[in-house]
Amino acid sequence: MSDRETILEKLRAVHDFPGKFLFKAIGPNTEAFIAQVVQSVINVAGPHSAPNIDTRVSAHGNHVSVTVTDTMESADKVLEVYALLQGIEGVTHVL
Repeated sequence: MSDRETILEKLRAVHDFPGKFLFKAIGPNTEAFIAQVVQSVINVAGPHSAPNIDTRVSAHGNHVSVTVTDTMESADKVLEVYALLQGIEGVTHVL
């Protein structure tokens, strides 16, 4: 079994699909970064996406944590979002 298949199996074991899934990315405190995080989720969730978005700025104001919750159709879609989030310039953590 490949690493991807193992991850998909674990996701399916603990989450019901379709269902709500929470994504969090931390990076530079800019509007562009926030928009890219949100758009990454919407791109995978589809045009009828209705994400819940929450942001929290770090104590010094240099970084922002962006939390996006949206409905994901499958575990594969979750991995697609993670791949997009990891490709965003300046991202320091993806949870």
